[in-house]
Amino acid sequence: MMEDLKNYNSVIDYIRSLDMKNDQSTTALEYYGNKISRSDYWDYVTKYRKYFNALGIDRNDAVAICMLNSPEYEFVFAALLENGSIASTVSKSFLNADIKRQTIERNIKTLIISVEFLPDLIDNHTFEQFDGFESLEKIIFTTAGDFMPEHLETKYNSRNYHSLISKLNLPKKIEIIYPGVMKKQVETINNISLIDYNLMDDVATYSNTGGTTGAPKCAVHTHKAVASLLKSHDKNIFKEYNIKEHSRSLLVIPISHITSQFYALLLRRASGANIIYNPNAFEPKVLRDILIKERIDDVVLPFGLYYAITRQPIEKGKLLLNTPACGGEPTPYVPTLDVNNRLHACGSESIIIGTGSTEFGSGIMASYGIKNRSNESGYFFPFASGFLVDPYTDKIITEPGRRGILYANAPWQMSGYLNNEKATNEFFNYKDANNKIYGTNNDIVQIVGEHNGKFVYSMLGRTSDFVLPTAGKKYYPGVKYEDGRVVDTDFRKGHFLFDMRDILLNIDGVMEAQPVIIPSTDKAKDGHPVINITVQPGYDKKDIIKKAYDQFNKKRDFIPVGIIFRNHFARSLSSDKREILSLLDEREGYYYYDGNKLYSVSIPKDKEPILSSVLENEEIKSFDPPTPKLVYSNRKKKTNL
Repeated sequence: MMEDLKNYNSVIDYIRSLDMKNDQSTTALEYYGNKISRSDYWDYVTKYRKYFNALGIDRNDAVAICMLNSPEYEFVFAALLENGSIASTVSKSFLNADIKRQTIERNIKTLIISVEFLPDLIDNHTFEQFDGFESLEKIIFTTAGDFMPEHLETKYNSRNYHSLISKLNLPKKIEIIYPGVMKKQVETINNISLIDYNLMDDVATYSNTGGTTGAPKCAVHTHKAVASLLKSHDKNIFKEYNIKEHSRSLLVIPISHITSQFYALLLRRASGANIIYNPNAFEPKVLRDILIKERIDDVVLPFGLYYAITRQPIEKGKLLLNTPACGGEPTPYVPTLDVNNRLHACGSESIIIGTGSTEFGSGIMASYGIKNRSNESGYFFPFASGFLVDPYTDKIITEPGRRGILYANAPWQMSGYLNNEKATNEFFNYKDANNKIYGTNNDIVQIVGEHNGKFVYSMLGRTSDFVLPTAGKKYYPGVKYEDGRVVDTDFRKGHFLFDMRDILLNIDGVMEAQPVIIPSTDKAKDGHPVINITVQPGYDKKDIIKKAYDQFNKKRDFIPVGIIFRNHFARSLSSDKREILSLLDEREGYYYYDGNKLYSVSIPKDKEPILSSVLENEEIKSFDPPTPKLVYSNRKKKTNL
């Protein structure tokens, strides 16, 4: 049923063809009250495509994007895809490392970035270590002020961005396009003819993924793959999927991540939704008011934000969300039940919990239509298939309750890891009797029920987050791999790092928790469980640490050695290891409470952590994730502990 995709030139051509069936005078997106119609939307996409042509950005040229959620991001992303260029993502969470990786490892010539990220770039001296940046020719700066109503846009863009940009100390060879310039030039561009290529087999985008080791890999997706994900959600094919034409969809997960690009953004655009952008929605009280006052009936949030807003004062019946959704990692059982009970009390439905990974286009199963759902990942989308494998017997598991490794196949999965044949082969490591190839991220999953004749699965966690307690104070990954496959693992023993996350998310004020194991030394395979958390403003961090360890001490067999505080809210409830592994590289610190004293912890080179007592009157400071080693600066950061 996918054959008809050959009639389209690109994934954007496919989406446009769907949207042309709708009334073009109706609203496609809203931004601070500014409404852009469908006809104007597609006009902007064409103009931005012409603009990129005029800049000399051609088919198969990769462009790295890191922008705030805004209409311009969507126009840029769609225009690059239809142009045949490769849209490569840069995540705010890993801004400096990703910029270095994009420009050095992938030889990207053009970077498009929001000026709102300038303070991070300046503080980390990202462009001052210019060895290896030879490919970078052009940086286009954008601003969240563009496409606001005129009076707001004028006020927002009156800031002196030129002065800030000068502090980057960019090499003179790099052309700078200043904030607002791209939009002005786009609005006046004309007389450029466009050639329509058939791009379906070309690369549309590639995105970093933490993989099972935490070492960033790069998953490559074609236009056909992305269009296939959208096709699987056609209302005549996937009847449970309930995003409809004119649904008011608030997009909160940052678009600089494949979950938002594919599943939250493009899928909603293909469904005819009216996408609402508001960069301030990450603040829980603001988000609560938006959801109530702007009649939002579809929203994609990180789970931690759901946890935060359901603790805001909301009158019964005021939160009429039809499809509250979150994606990515499995959500914790007890907090999910709590959130859903609070959503129900406010008049909403339960969260739609999807699952997938970057490798599987960030969507392979979801819980649409399942009643009384808690933390089920759901059933496979149409055209996707999969099963659980017992790592001991290599046999397929069909009995409810048993744990196994999830293997899956879908038309929208990646074609492979960029320039990494070994990692690609280790991912696609299973053939069935018909020689159909299945891939795995080694997720541990169990069958928990049925829906319309399909198995319903619950994802428990990734094997790299599965640990066995030792006799001493350490914990170690309790899984062995051979050629990318799990061997010699008893799922009846040990714990998931997610067990720690459940404890933390039940503490008032904690919005997000990311537990991982960091190696004790450079070469060690065992290590220390450490948790990265985001706390709502106004909460005492010392009090949260003490409450956390009081709870951990009740479960004596599973205690983290430290808690890290961070300033910004991440893209999802993720166990992504990229930023915490950088602790090992730079030996940054964290906090620990032993029941009597609060400690500040540092990690010297090739040694165990060193604990030093924190005075009761000393402020616990939060900090942005440590800068990865590749872009390490010897200059002391202002935000160090």
